[in-house]
Amino acid sequence: MAASTEFSTTSSHGLDRTSFPLLGFPEAADKTRTPGNKTRIDTHQKLALDSLGHLYGRETQVALLSGAFHSFLEPTPTKDVVTVRGESGTGKSVLSKKVEEFLQQNDNDNRGLCVTGKFDDVPRDAAEPYSAIAKACEMLCQTLLIRMRDDANDYGDLPHRMRESLNNDDIDLLLALMPSLQTIVGGGGDGFSNGSINFLEVKSRFQHAFKQFIRFVCSVAPIVLILEDLQWVDQGSLDILECLLKNDDQGAQSSILLLMNYRDDEVDADHRFAKFLGILKEQQAADSQLQMTDIRLEGLSEEDVEDLLKRLLEGREDEGNMKLLAECVHSKTAGNPFYLKQFLASLETDGLLMFNSESDSWVFDVSHIQKATQATDNVLTLLTKKLRKLSPLIQAVLPRLACLGPRFATTTAHLVLDHVTQECDEHSNCNESIIDVLLTCQQEGLIVDCGGNTTWEWSHDKVKETAFLLVENKDKLDHIKYGLGQALLERVPKQSLKAIQSILCNCQFVELQSTSAVAKLNLNAGKSSMRSSASHGAAQYLKHGIALLPAEQGRWAPTYLDLSLALYATAAEAQYCIGCHEQVKELCDEVLAQPSLPLLKKRRLYNVQIHSLASQAKMAEATDLVLKVLSKIGYKPPKLGRGLLSMSGIVSMSMTVDKTIGKLERLKPMEDEEKKWGIYLLDRLASYSYQCDASLFPPAITKALDWTVKHGRAETTSPLLATIALILAGSFSDFAGAKKYADLAIKYMTPSVKAQTYFMCYQFVYHYQTPNHVCIRRLNEALETGIKSGNLESAFYAGYCALEAQFHTGRNLQLLLEDCKAYAHRTDSYGQEMIGWSLSPVWQLAENLSRIESNGAILTGSTMDEEEFKQRTEPYAHFGVLLNRIKTTAAFWFDDHERVVQLMEECGYHKFSIEKATPATNGIGVVYFHCALSCLSLVHQAQKKHRPHKQQAKKILKKLKEWVNKGNPNVQHYESLLEAELASCSSRQPLIVASKHYDCAIMLAGRLGLANDYGLAQERFGDHFLRHGDQDGARHHYSLALESYEKWGATSRLNLLQARTELARG
Repeated sequence: MAASTEFSTTSSHGLDRTSFPLLGFPEAADKTRTPGNKTRIDTHQKLALDSLGHLYGRETQVALLSGAFHSFLEPTPTKDVVTVRGESGTGKSVLSKKVEEFLQQNDNDNRGLCVTGKFDDVPRDAAEPYSAIAKACEMLCQTLLIRMRDDANDYGDLPHRMRESLNNDDIDLLLALMPSLQTIVGGGGDGFSNGSINFLEVKSRFQHAFKQFIRFVCSVAPIVLILEDLQWVDQGSLDILECLLKNDDQGAQSSILLLMNYRDDEVDADHRFAKFLGILKEQQAADSQLQMTDIRLEGLSEEDVEDLLKRLLEGREDEGNMKLLAECVHSKTAGNPFYLKQFLASLETDGLLMFNSESDSWVFDVSHIQKATQATDNVLTLLTKKLRKLSPLIQAVLPRLACLGPRFATTTAHLVLDHVTQECDEHSNCNESIIDVLLTCQQEGLIVDCGGNTTWEWSHDKVKETAFLLVENKDKLDHIKYGLGQALLERVPKQSLKAIQSILCNCQFVELQSTSAVAKLNLNAGKSSMRSSASHGAAQYLKHGIALLPAEQGRWAPTYLDLSLALYATAAEAQYCIGCHEQVKELCDEVLAQPSLPLLKKRRLYNVQIHSLASQAKMAEATDLVLKVLSKIGYKPPKLGRGLLSMSGIVSMSMTVDKTIGKLERLKPMEDEEKKWGIYLLDRLASYSYQCDASLFPPAITKALDWTVKHGRAETTSPLLATIALILAGSFSDFAGAKKYADLAIKYMTPSVKAQTYFMCYQFVYHYQTPNHVCIRRLNEALETGIKSGNLESAFYAGYCALEAQFHTGRNLQLLLEDCKAYAHRTDSYGQEMIGWSLSPVWQLAENLSRIESNGAILTGSTMDEEEFKQRTEPYAHFGVLLNRIKTTAAFWFDDHERVVQLMEECGYHKFSIEKATPATNGIGVVYFHCALSCLSLVHQAQKKHRPHKQQAKKILKKLKEWVNKGNPNVQHYESLLEAELASCSSRQPLIVASKHYDCAIMLAGRLGLANDYGLAQERFGDHFLRHGDQDGARHHYSLALESYEKWGATSRLNLLQARTELARG
C-alpha cells in the first residue's frame, strides 16, 4: 500500500495498518515496539489521526471517481479510463483504492476483480518492462486460482474455457508476464526455449495474446485495473495499454475500468505518458466506448488544515493560536497531506507539540515552532532527519532494501541483513533478527506489512527515495547495488530472480572479473523483454551488456564470441523494433566486418539489416544486400538474358506441373541450415524485386524451386509454391496448374506462414476458380492469423485486398466504410501505415458513392487528397497502378465513360498490360469489365465515331470468355452483360438476343448477391428498353436498379439514375 492522504487508512479488507505508522507512531498498544526496548506505549497520548476518517477534504474528487465507476457498471460495454494526478503525497493512491470499496458495495454477486500494479522509481530507459502490469496480472491469476479452489461450480471449468480462448503460443508469450497462468491452464511452458522465437514479429503476437487474455477474464468477471506512478512507466507498458484500449477490430469490447495515477509535476508535454494521453484523447473523439475522467488532487487549503488541527488537537486551544498554527503548518507543507503528517510527527518528536496529561490537552508555541523549523523546506529533509535517528544497522539495511523495489519478501530481506553483517565490520556482531529490524521500520512508519510478516512494501515512494539518500554519493550507491546483487544472485528463489537481476543490469559499477556474468544477465533480461515485445527496455539492457564486453577485438575472441554475437544480434533486433535504423546499421556493420566469423554466425545480423532497409522503403538496397548474401551461399543471378532464362524456367514449371508436384510431395524437411537460409533469402528477393526490379523475380523463384527439389521442404516452401501458382496463373493463364501448386502450398504451410500463403493463394490464384465471397473470407482469416503470428505485412495486405473485393462485390457502403475505419485503426496500431495507404482510394470512392457528390470521380475528400496521395506514394510503383485502377472504377460509377476510356488507353488496359504490372491480382477482371462497358457506352452515343472502341470491347470480352471457359465464376455476369450490350448496339441482332443476355447477367449477379452489379445490369437493361422506345420496360428495370443501388447504399448512383427514370416516365 502506498502512503496517502487518508487520515484513517482502513483498507477495503477491513485492515487498519497505516494510520499510525505514517506518523512514526505505533499501530496499537499491544502490537508495537520502540527501537532498543520492548516497553508498551500508552497510545492515548499520541496524535490520533485515525479519528479523522478517509480522504479528508476530498469529497469532490471522490464524487468524480464514483461517477466514472458507475459508468463502468453500465451494461453497455465501455472502456473507462480515469487519471488521478497531483504532486507526490497528495493522496493519489488512496483515492485510487477507493474504487475497491465501490466494487464491494455495488458488486452483488461478488464477481468483480480489482488488481493493482505500481511502477518503480528507476531511470525511464532502465525500467523493468511491464513491471506494474505484470504485478497486476499475477495478482489477477492468483485471485482466479483462489476462486477455482473455493467456487468449483462457477470456476471449475475456467482452465478449459481459457484454453479455448488462448492457444499454446498465446500462453507461452504470457508466462513471462504472469507465471501463475501456467498453474491455471496446466501444461504449457517456454515455447521459445529452443531459440526459435522471431523477435521481429513478436510485438503483434504478444499484444494480441494479452488482449485475448484480458477479454477472456472480462467475460468471467468485471475488471478494475489500477496502475500507480505512471510518471515512471516504460514505453512497452504504454504500447500494450494503447493496444488494449483501441477499438481496432470487429466485435463487442469487454468493459474494463483502467485507473492510472501519476505525478503531474513530473510529466511535461514531451513525457511518454503525456503523449500516450494525447493519443487516447484523439481516440476518444472517434470511439464512443472510450470514456475518460481526469481528477486533480492539490494540497489541502489553509481552512482545511485549520479544521483538521482542531479535530486532531480536540479544539482546546483558543481560536487565535489554532489559526496561527494552521498558517505555520500550511506554509511549511503547502497542505500536502503526506508532508503534513511528517511535519506534525517531527513537531511531536522534537517536543514542539506535546500532550499535557494534567490539562488533558495539546500544548505548543507557534513562535518556537517557526524558529525551530526554519531550515525545513521539504519532506525529504524531514524524512532524512528521521532516518538518521535510527540505529546504524537499520541505516545500513534501508538503502539495500530500497534496491529491491517497492515490495519485498521477508526471506529476501533476511539475505540483505546477512549481506550487511558480512560486508560491514561494524555490524558483524549484530544479534538482531530480520523481524526485529522490519518491525522497527514498521513502527517508524517506513514500511507496511502486506500480510503475515511475509511481504512488505514502502509506506510511500518518498520514504524509499529517502532511504537511498542515506548513502553518501552515487558511486558508493552503485558499489552497494553491485555487491548486493552479486550476493543475492545465487541465493534467491527463482521467482525472485528478476528483481535481483534488475539490480545488477542497471548497475554502472561492475568488478572486472564479473563483467561476463553481468553481461549475460543483461542478455537474458534483454531477451526476456523482447519475448514480451518490450523493445525499448530490451534495448537498454542489451546496450549495457555490450558496454561490459572487452574492448575492440577482445570481444570477438573465442571466450566471448557467442556472448558478443547474441548481444549484438538481439540488440540490433531491439533497435529495429523501436525504429532506430542507424543503430541497427552500426551494430550490424561491426559484426559483419569480422572476417573470421562463419557466414551462419552472421545470419541474424544480415536478416535484421535486410528488414531494416525494407522497412525504410529502400527496396533497391535491400535487394542488393540479399543478392550479396546469396552469392556467398552459392546463388548468382544471370546478368545477361535474365528474361530468356527465366522464361524457360517458368515454361518448364508450366509443362511439368504434375511431375514437379509429385517430387515435392515426396520431399522430407530440409536439414541444411545454409540452404534453409538461402530459401528464406530467395523469398525476400522475390518480394523486394517485385517492387523494384521485376527481372529478378522469376529467376529467384526458379532457383528457390530448384533448391527445394534438391534439398527438401523449408518453412518458406509454402509461400514459394504459392508464388509459382501466381506466375502460372498470371503469365500463362494456367489456372488448373496454378491451383495444384496453391493446394500443395496450403497442405504444407506452417502457422508462421499461413497468412502469407493464404494471401497469395486467395488474392492471386483461387479467385480464377472460386467465388469471391470464399476468397474474401480466407483473406480476412489471413489478416487475423497474420496478426497472431506476427506476419503483419501479409496480414494487412490481405485485409486491404478483402476490403477492395468487398467493394467490387457490392457490400453495403455504410458497413464497408465502418470496416475501412476499423482497418485504418489497426494499421496505425500495428505500425503498418504504408500498407494502410493502399486503402485510401477505395475508401474515398466508397464515401463519394455513399452521398450525393457532384464530382465523385475525383478521389479527393475527407479520406484522401488525390494529388497528395500521388506525391506521397511516388517512390512505390505499385501504388500508382492501384490508384489508376480505382480511378477507372470511380469514373465508371459516376458515368464519366470518356474518362474511363482515356485511362484505359493511358494505362494500356485494352492491351492487358496491367497483367504484367500486377499479374493475377483479383480485381483485374473488374477493370477490364468497366473499360469494355464504357467503350460500349460511347458506342451507344455515336456508333461511327467510336467504332474502334467497339473493337476494344470485343477484345476484352474475348479475354473474359477465356476465363469463364476455364471455370471463373466471378466474371460470368460480366461476360453476359457485355454480350447484351454488343447485341443492343447492333442493328443486325434481334432485340430478343440482347434481352436473353441481360436476363442472364441479372440472374448471375443476383445469384452471387452482388447488389452493385445486379443494379447495373437492371439499369443497362432499362437503357436498352429506353433506346428502343419501350418506356414501360425501362421504368420497370430502372425501379429494380434503384432498389438494388439503395441496398448497396450508393446515394450518388441513385441520384444519377433518377434523371433517366424521369425520362422514362415521359
